[in-house]
Amino acid sequence: HSVMGKARSRDGSLERAVVDLADAVSLAHRIGHNFPAVVVDDDDDDARLQLLDPAVVANIDPTGRSLGEELAVELVSVDLDRRHVEFQPATPPTT
Repeated sequence: HSVMGKARSRDGSLERAVVDLADAVSLAHRIGHNFPAVVVDDDDDDARLQLLDPAVVANIDPTGRSLGEELAVELVSVDLDRRHVEFQPATPPTT
């Protein structure tokens, strides 16, 4: 790897860390809330979600998820030190 390539990679990692921290801070007071989301990427380890509002990208367990799927997710935890938010599929309301 070239010095410039390493610098670009480090810049990208730093930018992602800043965005992750901003996302975590903006959601910290909303634990337990549900959000509409769309699965924008999936693989064996994680499915990537895009919340519709606020515009946050996060991972979720890929089990049963498919690309393009719309679902409601619940924010279950926020860790500011790790710049991490955790979502799970929202429990449908009981009638």
